[in-house]
Amino acid sequence: MTGQKKAGLELMQEMYSGISTQLKRIWNNHPWPIIRIHVLYLFHVSVNEKEKKDTGISLQYKHYGFSFKDTLRLVYRAALLPFLSLKYKNRLNKKVLLTGFWEHVGSHGNIYVHPCQFELNGLVIGNEICWVSMSGKPVDDNPLNTLYGHLYYFEKIWFKCKNFFNSGQNRMAFQNAKTVRDWLAKRNIADANRAGRLIYENQIEQEVQYNTFLRLLKITKPRHIWTYCYYDNKIMALIRAANTLDIGITEYQHSAQYDDHFAYAPWPDIDQYRNNFPSTFWLWRNSDANRIEQNFTGQSFKPGIIRGGNIFLAQQKKVDSSSIHNEKINVLVTLQGMWIPGFLEKFISNSNSYKWYFRLHPRYPQDKEKLQEFKHQYPEKIEMEEANTLSLYDLFQKVQFNITSYSGTALEAQAFGIRNIIYGQEGFLAFRHYIGNGVFDYVEREEDMKNAFTKSFERGNADFDSILTDRESIRHQLNLLVS
Repeated sequence: MTGQKKAGLELMQEMYSGISTQLKRIWNNHPWPIIRIHVLYLFHVSVNEKEKKDTGISLQYKHYGFSFKDTLRLVYRAALLPFLSLKYKNRLNKKVLLTGFWEHVGSHGNIYVHPCQFELNGLVIGNEICWVSMSGKPVDDNPLNTLYGHLYYFEKIWFKCKNFFNSGQNRMAFQNAKTVRDWLAKRNIADANRAGRLIYENQIEQEVQYNTFLRLLKITKPRHIWTYCYYDNKIMALIRAANTLDIGITEYQHSAQYDDHFAYAPWPDIDQYRNNFPSTFWLWRNSDANRIEQNFTGQSFKPGIIRGGNIFLAQQKKVDSSSIHNEKINVLVTLQGMWIPGFLEKFISNSNSYKWYFRLHPRYPQDKEKLQEFKHQYPEKIEMEEANTLSLYDLFQKVQFNITSYSGTALEAQAFGIRNIIYGQEGFLAFRHYIGNGVFDYVEREEDMKNAFTKSFERGNADFDSILTDRESIRHQLNLLVS
C-alpha cells in the first residue's frame, strides 16, 4: 500500500509536469488541487475495494437545459435573497464560524469542532456552527444551515441558467477532465475514465459550493473561520470563498499527516493555486508544523502555522486522568479498510491471553465482512460492538495496546500512555521516527508480536514528538488567532 501511495504521488508529479500547460483556469480557479486530490483519493479507495473495476460509464460532457419549472424555481429563490440577506445581515460580526461534517458528530460531539467551541465559549468569544454533509443528507437545522440550504439551491439553479446561455467555462472544465483521463489512459491506468468523471463533476460542484459560501460569508461577515479536512470539495470551496473576501480561515489537524499523504505531500508551484489552501494550519505536533511549512510554502505563499495541539485530547486527558485500566490485557485494533496481515490473524487465533477490540474505519469499512467472519470464528476473543459504538477515547480507558498500520489513532493513543504496535510498510514509513526511538513497536511476524507485548514504555522516550495537550497554551493560541 505504501509503495502504491508513493507511486501515486510520483505519477501525479509526472502528470503535473506533462499537462500543467494544458490545464485551463475555470471560474478563475486553477484545477490542479481538485485533480490531484481526487485522482489520489480514487487510487486509495480502489486499493481498498475488492474489485478494482471501472463502472464502464464514459466521461461525457453535460449539456445544461433550463426548463420553465427551473425558471419558476429561480424566481422564487431569487425573491428570497433580499429577505435572507436582511435577516442574517452581519449575524457573525465579531464571531467565529465553525464548520465541520455532520456525519462526524458522535457521543462526544464532533471532536474537531465542539472542543474548539467549548474553549471559545470559555474565552467569551462568540461563535456559531454551519454543518456540511459528506453525503448531502439533511443536517442539524440551525439558522446558518437554513441559510446555507437556501443559498445552495439558488446557486445550483442559477448555475444551470448561466451555463444554458454561456457554456464556455463548463466546456473548459470538461476539457480539463478529458486531459487527465487521456493522460492516465495512455499509461494504462484502470480507473482513468472514473477519474475523469470525478474531476469533471467536482469542478462543477465546487463552483456551486464556492458561490454559495461566498454569499453566506458576505451576508454574515464572520471575523474568522475554523474548519478541518481542507481537501474535501465543499471545504475547499469555503476556503476559496474566505480567501476571496480576505477572511482568515484555519484548518485544524484531524489525523496523522505524513509526506506520502495525498493532501499533505509537497505541492509544486503552489503560488499558482494558493487560494485553495487555508490561511492558517493548526497542528498537533512540532513535526507536523515543520512538514506543513515545508510542503505548503511557495515563492509568495506561506501559510500561518500554529503549534496548537489536540484540543479534544487536552480536554479528555484532564477528564480521564484518574481513570485506571482494567487488569485484563485488552488490545485495540484500528482498521483502515484493509484486513490485518496473516501473521497477526494467526497470532490472535493462537493466543488466549488477550481480548481484541476491532474498530472499523468510519469512512473505509470495506473490511467489515472479513471482521464479521473472524468474529464468528472466535466469538470470545473478538469485541466488535463496543469497539465501534464507544468513542475512541472511551476505548482508550479499556485497552493497554493499540495495533494499527498508519492510523493517526497511534498518536492519540501515545498521549494516553497506550503502547502502539505498528504493522505494514506504510505504517513503518508513517511512524519510522517513533519506531526508531523505541516509542512504537514494529511487527512483521508472530515472534515480533510476542516481544511487543512484553515491553513497556521507555520513560525517556515516551513523550517523543507527542501531541501537544497544554490547555492554557491552547486557549492563548485561540485568543490570538481570532483577535
